[in-house]
Amino acid sequence: MQTTLELVEGLADGLGCAPTPAVVRAMGQLGVPVARAQAALLALAEDGWLELRPESSMGRVSPEELALMPRNILGVRLALARVL
Repeated sequence: MQTTLELVEGLADGLGCAPTPAVVRAMGQLGVPVARAQAALLALAEDGWLELRPESSMGRVSPEELALMPRNILGVRLALARVL
């Protein structure tokens, strides 16, 4: 958990938001499979550690990035993570 939160903080922009594809990629470099990284982000959000924001770029995201974004229960892709 701590490593994931540190990755989010380390990849965050000036507003504190990190792109979830970048976080999932960084977790992959640590040996975490994509599905497990996505599940970890969702679990941290559910437990109140992270805020996950939906993708709203209106088609400007690559298919690769879309595949790395976790989805909420409604299937909405979550593009940004912010530590609370």
